[in-house]
Amino acid sequence: MTEPEVSPDGGLAAHNATFAELQARSPPDKLLSIATLSPACRLDTTLRATAWGERAGAGLQGETSVGFRAGDANRGIQTTSLGSHAGTSNTGAQTTALGNSAGYENTGERVTAVGYAAGYTNAGEQLTAIGYGAGNLNRGADLTAIGVGAANANAGARVTAVGAFAGARGGGADASDSTMLGANTQVSGPNAIALGAGAIGTAPNQCMIGNAALSEVRSAATFHGAGFVVASDTRAKRDIAPMPDDAAVAFSRAIKFVDFLKTQGARRHAGVVAQQVREVIAATGYGDYLVSAAPDGFLEVDVIGLNAVINHGNQIRLAALEEALRQVGDLVRDASTTRAPPSHRAHSPPA
Repeated sequence: MTEPEVSPDGGLAAHNATFAELQARSPPDKLLSIATLSPACRLDTTLRATAWGERAGAGLQGETSVGFRAGDANRGIQTTSLGSHAGTSNTGAQTTALGNSAGYENTGERVTAVGYAAGYTNAGEQLTAIGYGAGNLNRGADLTAIGVGAANANAGARVTAVGAFAGARGGGADASDSTMLGANTQVSGPNAIALGAGAIGTAPNQCMIGNAALSEVRSAATFHGAGFVVASDTRAKRDIAPMPDDAAVAFSRAIKFVDFLKTQGARRHAGVVAQQVREVIAATGYGDYLVSAAPDGFLEVDVIGLNAVINHGNQIRLAALEEALRQVGDLVRDASTTRAPPSHRAHSPPA
């Protein structure tokens, strides 16, 4: 197309006139979809393709490419590339790339990349990458990356990463069926969850909640699971002191275990009543840390700590009982060895 002579309106009127002429000659089902033309614009009414920008578009069916080298070397049909180098070299159909270098080189179909260098180069279908540098160097279908630098170098299908640099340290490892929600989250294997800023998983099939600074996880729900493990390494403790024996024994004798229904719910539970535990604390002068108030004012019990105190008291009581039984056994043995043997009287034969 010949460069038009520069006019006061920048040639816009002349370009619009050219567009109107082309539009009038197009069949009704193949009308052009842009309202203005530029010297670097190419229109193909047969393929329904639009390219606007230097070296934009590859002339494929249903292609829309706007920007320098946008969609330049695509091999998939029905693609949309908006931005310099957007969707430059993709092989899959129905790809949408919006932003400088977005969706640059992908091999899967139905890829959506929005943001500078989002979805830059991936192998996998149905990938969605939104954010600066999101969704890059991944291998697997159905990946969703939302946030600056989210989901980089992960392998496996159905990976979800939401947050700045969520899933950004994949290292090429398999993260199939994994979810990372929060800034700088990362899993360490398939079927894993990392939830909260800085949550870093350490194994497959794991749910990691929060970072090392997280001190509480609250819920009004009942937790169900196959097991419960508490971290107890001495390196994570300080001010370790022996538990007072007298207080532990008093707790083991005084704490009342009950079963009950919650005010909301039909399932029965077994446990203690915080107010009664607090009474025992007041009577013994020990264990203030075992009962605390939640933000809503309701009392909470450190059940693991309470059980530790009661178990220690039961150990002492059991040891005392065993000692008492030992002493009784010693007395019985001593009595049996010092007792005189019974006398034997002669019996006359019957008359």
